[in-house]
This record gives sequence, structure tokens and C-alpha cells, in this order.
Amino acid sequence: MERQNQPPPTAKTLAILDREWPRLRHRLIGLGLKRTQNLAVAEDLVSDTYEGIRSGRRQWDSERDPDFARFAGSVLLSNIDNWRKEAHNRLRDRKYDVYAHGADQDPEIKDRHEDRRPKLAAVETAPSPEEIVMMRELIERAFAMVFDPRGVEYALLSLFKRGVSDTIEQARILGMPVDEVRETIQRVDRIINNVINHRMIS
Repeated sequence: MERQNQPPPTAKTLAILDREWPRLRHRLIGLGLKRTQNLAVAEDLVSDTYEGIRSGRRQWDSERDPDFARFAGSVLLSNIDNWRKEAHNRLRDRKYDVYAHGADQDPEIKDRHEDRRPKLAAVETAPSPEEIVMMRELIERAFAMVFDPRGVEYALLSLFKRGVSDTIEQARILGMPVDEVRETIQRVDRIINNVINHRMIS
């Protein structure tokens, strides 16, 4: 959340920003690309860094840290950290959609429940190939560590992979009460999220 009545940047900050930014921008994009492995994301985060400094949201204390380039780099690293946390949270929250993304799905079920199935967001938040591979690896690792391959959890995972994410349809196919399916999903969610969170902070 932005601070209310935030002070504007100092004239010194604006003067150095205007003078140094063309050179700094290339260095910061290089840093951003190294940390995110995505040029478009790096460029967006560097733009956010510029806007944050110019708007006064990120204040440079030249007496405490006279190195403006180092300050700009710290703002970018903070933006990268926030971006990574938000991306991880989005990925975790839609893990089954990402897991099923691009997999062979049952056309009849897909057509029948197209309006009710959770959809991936628009192009700007669609999962990358790396995210899909990582999510499949994490989910399958969690299942292999915890669940019996003959158990209902694996049957449920198979349905998600086919694109069957509607709980009522899952219950019908598995021959289980809907409440029991929901309880199973909640139990599986807790375990998978623990594995995902461990991967994200490691």
C-alpha cells in the first residue's frame, strides 16, 4: 500500500535520476534478467523502479547512502522479491490448473463444464513452460512421498490432469460423496502447499 501524503523526491534525486538513468537502466536490466531469467519481466521491474524513485514512493537518503546506483539497485531487488512472492502465490493458488495446462483433456468433460471450470488468467499471467514443468514436478513429488498410488488421492490427481476440476463431477466419477471429495482435496492441498512453499524458500 502506498503511503499517504508521501513527500516528493528531492531536486537532487531528480537531477541524478535524469542524468544517470540511461546508463543505470542497462545495468539494472542486466541484474533483473539474471535474477528473473525473463527479459520482459526484468524490463517491467526496472520501469517500476524508475517510477518508484521518480514518484517519491522510494526515497533516496543521500547522506546515509551517497551511492545512487546502489540505492537504485536495492529498489530493483526489492521489486524482484515482491514479484517473486506474488508469482509464487499465484502459481500455488492455481496449481491444479497449471498442472493440467496443455495436458490431454477429456473433450466431453471439457465441453460440459467449460463454464464452471476455473480458467487460467489472460496471456499476461498464463503459466510459462518452466512453471508448468515445476508445478507438475512438485505435485508428483508430493504424491510419491505421501500417498498410496492405489489411493483416492491419485485418482483425484488423474482427474485434475484431465481437466476435471468440478467437485461434483469428480465425486460422480469417483463414486464418492461430494463432502468426502472436498475433504480429500483440502488434505492434499495442505501437503502440496507445504512442498511448494519449501521449494520457494529453498
